[in-house]
Amino acid sequence: MYLYKRVQTNANPNITRLGIVVSRKLDTAVKRNKLKRRIREIFRLSKYRLKKGYDIIFVAKNNSTKLNYNQLKETIFDHFTKANLFL
Repeated sequence: MYLYKRVQTNANPNITRLGIVVSRKLDTAVKRNKLKRRIREIFRLSKYRLKKGYDIIFVAKNNSTKLNYNQLKETIFDHFTKANLFL
């Protein structure tokens, strides 16, 4: 597994928020920042398809910095589907 996610309801039922955690042990700063930018962009482009009122937290694990954009998007969408977050 490349990403771990935690989903919980938040106080505001109209907003879905995103949190990203990437440890310094994972890789270089450039690669960690690139991973975070990609996750934020995937979330930004798909947030209209997600249910509102959730906090979604991704914790990067193992080789997640080695994924290309499409692999990362597929992994994130799999997590969204398993958590039943799509409308």
